[in-house]
Amino acid sequence: MELSTTEPLFIQSGDTVSWSKLLASSYPASGGWSLVYTLTLQSDASKRLQVTATDSNDVYTVTITAAQSAALTAGTYFIFGHVVKASERYQVFSGTIEVRPNLAALTTGDIRSTVKRTLDAIEATIQNRATSDQQQMTIDGRTLVRIPMAELLVLHDKYKTYYSNELLKGQIARTGVNPRYIGVRFVRL
Repeated sequence: MELSTTEPLFIQSGDTVSWSKLLASSYPASGGWSLVYTLTLQSDASKRLQVTATDSNDVYTVTITAAQSAALTAGTYFIFGHVVKASERYQVFSGTIEVRPNLAALTTGDIRSTVKRTLDAIEATIQNRATSDQQQMTIDGRTLVRIPMAELLVLHDKYKTYYSNELLKGQIARTGVNPRYIGVRFVRL
């Protein structure tokens, strides 16, 4: 299996994740450098994971084991990559990564995104079939049950767009293809 050369956008809890990083021109392992990645949960900095890359001919391989990813709390993490040598340290990557729950291990709970839960609550309120929990959901400081129908319809369109974008982002992550940019080219024979 060929390793990705970029940091992943998400990790499925319970899966092994690996990628490679080529830094030989600036920070070769043969020159005494080590590559370390730190993942820190945005909502709770005490939840973190640090992994050190292995080296093969000055190509770093970063691996988060299945056990390590299973121990991570689902959510959005800051991810930082840095190289270290003696007292020197340089950042080589900074971004965010989403840790998704292990769907095979879940037995309870609501795994819908916040956007999808909000859209479902808006739709249920519009259809006059919202549960008390849905009616008490707040958007911009107001409970759904207190928002006039005209505003609910505007919110519905807004959250439907958010959800469509969420689905599109997932499709692009899975396939690498953005269906909005697929074109047709005619060739003259």
